[in-house]
Amino acid sequence: MLLNTMFNNPLGVTREMDRLFDSMMSSQPLGFAPALRGQWSYPAINVWEDEDNFVAEAELPGMSLDDIEVLVTDDELTIKGAREIAVPEESRPLRRERASGVFERTITVPGPIDGDGVEAKLTHGVLSITMPKAEAAKPRRIKVRGAKSLPKGS
Repeated sequence: MLLNTMFNNPLGVTREMDRLFDSMMSSQPLGFAPALRGQWSYPAINVWEDEDNFVAEAELPGMSLDDIEVLVTDDELTIKGAREIAVPEESRPLRRERASGVFERTITVPGPIDGDGVEAKLTHGVLSITMPKAEAAKPRRIKVRGAKSLPKGS
């Protein structure tokens, strides 16, 4: 029957394996299950630039201002954080799918940051960081001097 399922619906086998793995992990003692499930590695981050700023947005659901640290150096942004999910002391968790733990993420941007002008704001679980480009990183328009046109016959 398993071979028949594999040929008729290969995704069904994958789903069944996921279900079995989830079932096995949720029944393990807490010392084993978190090592494989529910650990938080990195938040999802988008970074872009415009003429004046580098901008980063990181998804940090369930985190408060006290849980987050933002650092900038010449051309790097580092976001550090910790999220703990409290479990009542007298309880025995049956399933742990909400990730917790500590993270540190460093992103390099393609130019120097004006560290004095950096602003960070946490709104609805999204951390937005605006990093002004240092003057040296902004493009400068250079006026070209010389004759306006070439003499005829040149």
